[in-house]
Amino acid sequence: MENTTAVAADGGAMRKMDPIKKLFRDTWKLYETRFSTFSKIILIPAAMIAVGSLMIANRGAMVAVALGGLLLVIGVIVFIFAGIALMISVIEGTDFKESYRRSTKVFWPLIWVSILIGVVTLGGIVMLIVPGIMMGIWFVFSRYLVIAENRRGMDALTQSREYARGYWWAIFGRMLLMGIVVAVASAIVSGILTGIFGAILAPVVSALIWVFVVPFGVVYPYIIYKNLAALKPELATKQSDASRGFFKASGIVGIVGLILIPIVFFAAAVAFIKLSQHRIDLNNLPAGWNISSSTVSSTTGY
Repeated sequence: MENTTAVAADGGAMRKMDPIKKLFRDTWKLYETRFSTFSKIILIPAAMIAVGSLMIANRGAMVAVALGGLLLVIGVIVFIFAGIALMISVIEGTDFKESYRRSTKVFWPLIWVSILIGVVTLGGIVMLIVPGIMMGIWFVFSRYLVIAENRRGMDALTQSREYARGYWWAIFGRMLLMGIVVAVASAIVSGILTGIFGAILAPVVSALIWVFVVPFGVVYPYIIYKNLAALKPELATKQSDASRGFFKASGIVGIVGLILIPIVFFAAAVAFIKLSQHRIDLNNLPAGWNISSSTVSSTTGY
């Protein structure tokens, strides 16, 4: 893993990141101040997904189930745009309408960066898992950089790596704690609301939780990015190419993995099915037959 005692660009000791308490306080301040806009952005797709899920779960008329499925698919697509709009609103302070309008302009750059993150990280996982775990932290700011610094493609990944350089453990610990806090709080609230309204309304409960949780999950990494940007102001005006070759190689490994992993799983499944059928056939042999290592013979001596 990365050493957090690295030196700064000027040769001096690197400054420490803000403590978790301050990061949470700054996150909550932005979250609370702009919650009205954030919640509106997420509410639309969350409601569509909740209603679609309810229509499918009720198993009513086929038409209703089909409409529920269509609404669910549309809700997922809108949720992708909502996530982008939410990031824009967090970074640029835009309102509901402007956030959605701008989301269309960075949709494909963000999709491309997300694809790169996926294949490069997969390549790292294939390469003994540990590199993939490290990349998960290195790339956590990549999508923010598409909007905040107009980085594109591999530039966003390498630049995010530079922001995280020297702070891997600090970022990992802060992100892990946030994940634990959000997961525990969500589980408690979900349990209480499900107990009150019943399991049939679970999609509605989930949608309600998303409205509160998703914005916090977007704001918190952004606050960490702003903290690192303050510690490394030189990165805002230059593009680093460090690790680019390694990331490209990892991406190639990831693409190969996407091709080979399904083939391996399919071959293993076929082999397992054939082996199971072979065992069934052997178990169904007539009484009095024995199985040797190479032949099947009768106990009668023939």
